[in-house]
Amino acid sequence: ICFTSSSIKADGNNYIAEGKLTLHGVTKTVKIPLTYQNNTLKGTLEVKRLDYKVGESYGTFRAGEIIYLDINCVLNSQNLTRL
Repeated sequence: ICFTSSSIKADGNNYIAEGKLTLHGVTKTVKIPLTYQNNTLKGTLEVKRLDYKVGESYGTFRAGEIIYLDINCVLNSQNLTRL
């Protein structure tokens, strides 16, 4: 799994990270809602696993269609000046 952000924008008291998510060789543009507290950005991204060809042979009987990716990004002081 690889996420490369192209932007992080304020959305009220929270943030939205936009960028490219690559999973299992498939790349798609996604937006990840983030909260900020104690030098940490946290978010959860809901992904349809079949869109990324994950577990295609399982169908949805043995494994759910949706997977959740939890993000915890601890910021150092250099990053904080940019937010």
